[in-house]
Amino acid sequence: MSGKIKKLRNKIKSKIEVIKKINDTPVDGGELYDLYLDAKVDDLSKKFSSKKDALLGKFSKKKKDNQGDIFSSVIDIASTFLNDTNAKVESNDKLASKNKLKKYALQSADITVKDSKRIVNDAVREVLFVNTETSICGVETGFPSDTISISPKEFDFLEVLQVDPLSDLGTIMYEQPSPSVGKVKMNRDLYGAFSSPYTFSATNGKDLFDLNWNTASQEYDVSGLKQGLSALKVGEFTKDYYSSIEGPNMDDIIRNTMLLTLKGGGDNPPIVDEALSFLTELCEKLFGLCGSPDESNLIQTTSKMFNENDADVESYFDFNDVEGIDVDDRETRLRKVLKFVDCGNFEVPTSTENFEDFVYLSTETNNLSELSDSILGNAAANAALNSGSDVPPIQFQLELISGFILNLPKAIIGSIISPKYILPIVLAYKAVQNVTLDDVKDLMKKLSKLFFKIIKDVFWRFIQEFWKLIKRDLLVFVAEIAATILGKKYKRLIAILLSIISILRKILAKNFDNCLELFTTIIQAITSALNLKGPSINIPGIILSFSDILPGYSTDRAYMNAAERMAKAGLNTGEIYGEANELLAFGKALIDGNSEEIDNNSFIKAASKFVVIPTPLGPVPLPPGYISVAGKIF
Repeated sequence: MSGKIKKLRNKIKSKIEVIKKINDTPVDGGELYDLYLDAKVDDLSKKFSSKKDALLGKFSKKKKDNQGDIFSSVIDIASTFLNDTNAKVESNDKLASKNKLKKYALQSADITVKDSKRIVNDAVREVLFVNTETSICGVETGFPSDTISISPKEFDFLEVLQVDPLSDLGTIMYEQPSPSVGKVKMNRDLYGAFSSPYTFSATNGKDLFDLNWNTASQEYDVSGLKQGLSALKVGEFTKDYYSSIEGPNMDDIIRNTMLLTLKGGGDNPPIVDEALSFLTELCEKLFGLCGSPDESNLIQTTSKMFNENDADVESYFDFNDVEGIDVDDRETRLRKVLKFVDCGNFEVPTSTENFEDFVYLSTETNNLSELSDSILGNAAANAALNSGSDVPPIQFQLELISGFILNLPKAIIGSIISPKYILPIVLAYKAVQNVTLDDVKDLMKKLSKLFFKIIKDVFWRFIQEFWKLIKRDLLVFVAEIAATILGKKYKRLIAILLSIISILRKILAKNFDNCLELFTTIIQAITSALNLKGPSINIPGIILSFSDILPGYSTDRAYMNAAERMAKAGLNTGEIYGEANELLAFGKALIDGNSEEIDNNSFIKAASKFVVIPTPLGPVPLPPGYISVAGKIF
């Protein structure tokens, strides 16, 4: 499957690059339109309704199925058609396109974040409370004892509780101090419990548990779990807990995305920097998994999702395994360095001032998105100034914005594996299973199926929402392609284009939970707009007389095929340092010249094979060569 997905990605990018080149030098379109004039609208629907190739198997080994960051691939593809119909694109246009992607990513994140608490709660109930060795075995299971002790290291993956909420970093990592309607700011309360006893009161009026910090053992002593004579059921406990805590909001996500992008300030505890690196690496592993749909319209049940080898799922939570991750990112984070790959791998120390400005101003403004734009612009200008190169500041800005966009889903994942989300999991698991844990990484490994499902469900919800936004631009893009090929001055153009758009809307309305389905849909939408009569087929025997139903030879399609083969052969068909690639112009000239020669001077000759013609008087055989024809190539 990995090879198929890679080919689809390359094919999409190659087609779009060639299409943009065609749009730079548009043809009249009259001759092309004549070929399509007899096309039947019904034929278009048949093309789009054809079934895709059956998907094979489920993903098994991570080495095989890790395709690189799926979101990064989607961004890469979207960048080629979003507000970008010319081969030569000005820097300001690229900035506008990048900001549009950022806007879409923020909108997608907002929807995902609002649904994240439900996703976590559902995953806990579906995976943790099932009959397996590592489960709690049913939502009706009661807490066996009234008290239990837990250490922060058992549920604080991001080392949030190592940070003072009043510090710059604390402003980013904790809930904001402003009041929320009836919701518990649990991370803040966990930190406050270090100095004074704490009681968790649910929104339904129940007191779920008490916390007391034991300075001797460096653990929380948790009590009140049985709630009298009747044991509190773990399913009811988790439901009441999650419905009562304050979930993340978009301001929280933007703050943490800026933390990941700028890599914090000078007061970051090293243990927090290391934890943020672990978060990034975990996301890199899991964001590269394409998934695999089942046979029922991509709807997966818990049992279907987790019938792969347990060891394979567990291996993604081996934080000592560096395979498939960017080790350099961890190293640059610990060195407090920003690295600009597209600007000659230039490195610049992180600006404490930029991060501090963002922290301070984030408490003074209601528009963190605009503030992030301003701070990223300042960071880019600082990097360009320190680079000593001729690379314009806007190139640094483009790369920082790209980093911000790619860090958005990582920030979302960080928000749902924060202490307050993992706390009820570790409480229920330790109490019912009576197990000991080394730390939170040990917990995540033991409950790998649960955390795997949480992260994958949240990530793919984000991808689905992002796709809903960019597909509109893809629809416009392919409609413009069709207009270029068909021409704009013919009477049936509007009817045909409306038909294309109507059909595209149907195919682009799909949701996905795997990247093969996503990339297949994109390439199908593009190619279908270019081949209105459907794919060419070999027609045997006497039926060859109907070959004029084919669309005919197209220099544009020939050019696209040639460019795709160039790309597959390793030849660069994209921009070179921001300038148009003349290799494509060379190829186009050859194809146009050849086509002109064929049109002006070529002819075909043909002779019949041995045939038998049925007549009322009986069959009449015709010997080979009895009939000869002459014609032209269309």
